[in-house]
Amino acid sequence: MSASTLDIQNDYEKIVITRKELKTLYNNILKSMILKLNLHLPTSHNDPIKNEVYSKVENCLLNTFQNLLSSLLVDGEDRNRESIRELLSVNDKDDDVEPFDVELDNELRTILTEYDDVTVELSELKRTLSKGIVEKYQNSVARIDDEVTRIIGLIDESVEQRETNNPVDSAIAKLGEVDINRMNEDYFKYLQKINYLNGKVPLLEKEINEYSKSVDFLKEREVHP
Repeated sequence: MSASTLDIQNDYEKIVITRKELKTLYNNILKSMILKLNLHLPTSHNDPIKNEVYSKVENCLLNTFQNLLSSLLVDGEDRNRESIRELLSVNDKDDDVEPFDVELDNELRTILTEYDDVTVELSELKRTLSKGIVEKYQNSVARIDDEVTRIIGLIDESVEQRETNNPVDSAIAKLGEVDINRMNEDYFKYLQKINYLNGKVPLLEKEINEYSKSVDFLKEREVHP
């Protein structure tokens, strides 16, 4: 296999391709895409909407090939920073370039297909993750709402029970059953007893003191006969 055909380099791990091969590959893919568009957009050639779609498809393909340059060695050189339009402007009649390589064409078609598959898969993952996040958020909101509703119900029930069994009303009702006059009479009797006891306390203290003196006197007589 010549240096212009498909070749994976150990130093760079990039696909080696010529500018003419790159242009032929680009043209073949573009023609295939246009044929498919013509099947889905069977309108006149000068239709403005159809022309706009063609332009967007071509720009998308150019951007894809521009991104592919980082994985290619074009004519043995890294052309990653060059414009893909400039690289595709090679003269098709140039005798210095080799003929189109079918194996290379299949290899790059596979890469483009894998790239599209990965793009679709990433889009699906984003959609699935977004849907899952929304569902979790909605479930959390529902649980919080149920919990708040339950707590409010308990509070309302507690308030209703307190209104039904109001301790203040119960105390007032019981107070109406108390005989105030009798309580006053008993209270007056207790005061009289307290006054009586207050008058007796000094006399008792005096008697205790005299008794203590008598005891002390008798103890001294026993010690000194």
